[in-house]
Amino acid sequence: MAAVLHLVRPIAHTEHVMSRVFTEEFVSRLELVNRVARELRAMGYRVVQESLYPGQTDRPTITVTPGSTKQLKPLLELGHGRTIETQADGSRLCSIHYQGIRVAWKEVLRAKELMQ
Repeated sequence: MAAVLHLVRPIAHTEHVMSRVFTEEFVSRLELVNRVARELRAMGYRVVQESLYPGQTDRPTITVTPGSTKQLKPLLELGHGRTIETQADGSRLCSIHYQGIRVAWKEVLRAKELMQ
């Protein structure tokens, strides 16, 4: 018994189907966060969290750990609009704005600084 095969021609799609998940806004935010995260890693920062849609702000957020205070200066010079929020545990949540991204890090105060 022989099988008969018929070639099927591809159908040309006339309309572009947009993804419900990968919207233009989502893709552009993802590209921006990835690019800035790569830059921060190249500068020696450790990226610990990336958020495209954080609850606090409409800007995408990248959280880093600077490691030492010597590394903070380049980070501060990189962006603008530094904000400092004191946390309940006495630490400070600091952030800057860089290329449309909120770059945040936590500063832990030493006991000596807390007593002042």
